[in-house]
Amino acid sequence: MITKLIVIRHGFSLSNAERRYTGQQDVGLSPLGHEQATLVADYLCQNEQVDVIYASDLSRAMDTVAPTAMRLGLSVIPEKGLRETDVGRWTGRPYEEVAEQDHALLERHRADPDFPCPEGESSRQVYDRIIGTVMALLAANKEKTVVVATHAMPARCIEAFSVGHGIEQIREHRVAPNASIRIYHFDGQRLISQGKNIVSHLAKPGETLPDELV
Repeated sequence: MITKLIVIRHGFSLSNAERRYTGQQDVGLSPLGHEQATLVADYLCQNEQVDVIYASDLSRAMDTVAPTAMRLGLSVIPEKGLRETDVGRWTGRPYEEVAEQDHALLERHRADPDFPCPEGESSRQVYDRIIGTVMALLAANKEKTVVVATHAMPARCIEAFSVGHGIEQIREHRVAPNASIRIYHFDGQRLISQGKNIVSHLAKPGETLPDELV
């Protein structure tokens, strides 16, 4: 039997709608995000045999997999190590405001993986935290299907790691859409991507939304 990892970016949040840096602030899902959580449950319950569900302990991640857990009779296990980047002083501020008022700091943070957000985390710290957490969860759940609900940057880190990239190559991996699903097999050391960013479950009635190759 294989160990399978299913990574879900949380559904559309209230701060996504307002285009604000959220970081580790506990902001809930928007009405659209709650609809997406139901669609995630539809997909997982129809296509996967889930054994265990972990989520960042922030409510937008926990609530994204709550419908899945309820249908399967499982609990969502909160895991602080799966949180989004701590963006420090940028927390809650609009993207445009940060880009205008803290342009130099923002550009340096984006260019230098060791340069942290003001009073927050660097990209390397996030990468190391996320990969360490995921490897520990997989080691504790051998030959199981493990669902992880997390955030934009953590999902990018996991995808980069799966192709042998470190934090230096993170910009080669674009941000996954809200409530999208990625599936990996774990061979005991490496994550092996199954090659798709699954978004078809998010299609509106009558709409065809093909899964994205990654």
